[in-house]
Amino acid sequence: MALDGCHVDVCVPVADQGRYRNRKQQITTNMLGDVDWNMKFLYVLPGWEGSASDSRVLRDAMSRQDGFGVPKGHYYLVDAGYTNGPGFLAPFRSTRTWLQHSIKDWENDKLLIDSDDVWNRYVEANKTTVCYKTKVVKNWDAIVTIFQKIMPMVKIYPKRGSELPLPHVTPPAEILATLQMIPDLSTCDMLKSYGKLILNERLFQALMELPMTMRKEWLWILNEKNGI
Repeated sequence: MALDGCHVDVCVPVADQGRYRNRKQQITTNMLGDVDWNMKFLYVLPGWEGSASDSRVLRDAMSRQDGFGVPKGHYYLVDAGYTNGPGFLAPFRSTRTWLQHSIKDWENDKLLIDSDDVWNRYVEANKTTVCYKTKVVKNWDAIVTIFQKIMPMVKIYPKRGSELPLPHVTPPAEILATLQMIPDLSTCDMLKSYGKLILNERLFQALMELPMTMRKEWLWILNEKNGI
């Protein structure tokens, strides 16, 4: 059996895009998938931010009460994004893979992943998989509902054909006026805080939720935590 993560493109509010930006600078959600030798899904965990590593998503899946588990005496094939351990077989990072050994043949034989030749060759070698090319995903509405319950903060919008709603952004003048209202906040601390709050709408909203007597100390902690 095999296990891996899959990045799926999503549209999220601008304030959340940093968490969903993967190492290829794309806005995605990292979905964990587990399949058997018959290409059937045994376990799926959607919803993690694209910036999360595959190993982090796997740890979360295994820590859940009804989460992912490896049967005793069995192993999953995983890539170098995971580590070797009980139940998981990952390649050693210093070991050359079969693809690196056959790179000359790869240049001559590589095909587009969406071409018919890919499927025709695969089906020729695996007769039982012919149905998967046009397979209909059953219970799709239920799957989407589960995804929305797991990650309710992800707002998926159409990527084309409609205009995306603009997120709320507090004007810099309003942020500065709010900081000026905090008693005994020095000019230096005010400028440090202003530089952070104009770049992060969520931090400003968090500040506004605090009572006035706590805002000064909270900003000190925030600036100290980020080494400013």
